Amino acid sequence: MKTEKELNEIFKKIEQSVQDKARKAGAPIFYIENGKRIRQEPTGERYIQVIDSDGNLTDYKL
Repeated sequence: MKTEKELNEIFKKIEQSVQDKARKAGAPIFYIENGKRIRQEPTGERYIQVIDSDGNLTDYKL
């Protein structure tokens, strides 16, 4: 059985691998940071994504 520390290290490696593959494929990465949805482009540009009450998606550059 793996310890919590070992599992955290495994998850960090998996996360980095997925990010590297997405970047190489030219795909954005989406994640939640401080309760906000973030889209990060392969160039490194980051955007907060907000969905208004009508369901419209708006990106705000960070």
